[in-house]
Amino acid sequence: MAMVKAEVRRSGYELLNDQLGRGGFGLVYNGRPLNNSGQEVAIKLTLCDDIYSWTNLPGQNDQIPVEAAALIALESVTSVVDLLGFGEVSLGSDDVFFFVMEKPMGCISFDTYLRQHKPILPVVAFSFLKQLVSMVLAIHQCGWLHGDLKPSNLLMCAQDQLKAIDCGLAKKLVNGQCIVTSAGGTKVWNMAPERRNAGSCDLVKSTVWSVGVMYYYMIFGRLPFSSLKKAQKKPLNGIATYPLEPKLFYSVYWIPIRTDE
Repeated sequence: MAMVKAEVRRSGYELLNDQLGRGGFGLVYNGRPLNNSGQEVAIKLTLCDDIYSWTNLPGQNDQIPVEAAALIALESVTSVVDLLGFGEVSLGSDDVFFFVMEKPMGCISFDTYLRQHKPILPVVAFSFLKQLVSMVLAIHQCGWLHGDLKPSNLLMCAQDQLKAIDCGLAKKLVNGQCIVTSAGGTKVWNMAPERRNAGSCDLVKSTVWSVGVMYYYMIFGRLPFSSLKKAQKKPLNGIATYPLEPKLFYSVYWIPIRTDE
């Protein structure tokens, strides 16, 4: 850890010992800038062998994780955390990549908020839904896709504003689509039922599913299906009870709402 801390310091930040979180592909620690600006940062450490995909920035030969490339491309999207710095450290048999990211003041995990307050009032859920839709559209308009939208990958910041974190499964769009034969992500949030047996799928459409699942969870306080198998056998036949503004989300004008009883 001493070598990692030294390399992070060379990037202008101090890695602190308190751990903020743990994911499937890395650890996130608290940090702060060396210029004593007072604004804390989040520093994510990931083994290079665990990084999902690598790419090059235009005009550069060195490869960086797709997550870093995505965050650079999404710099103008205010609903995605900013990437402040990154680098790679060799630790003998292991190489570690670090990401220094914005840590908005007073933020909490959206997952924590929902667990404490679910189900939430429809008017509050709808305000979060509009934020999610705007976030997804902004990311897609930059030519990218988040790839793993779920409450634990969202922060709730000041004035209840949502920000996306963890772009480790981000992908580029091609002509507005992201056609893949397989993809990662958290199945109960990201895998639409038709993806279970499909030879290929468009992850843009899966993102619409993810937003719908989160909206359902906000309203009812639980997931729409207890398993993907049940989801495939008993699809939602929507009852439109919460109309959306026209053209708010591609051609989706309403969100189907019903229970799984």
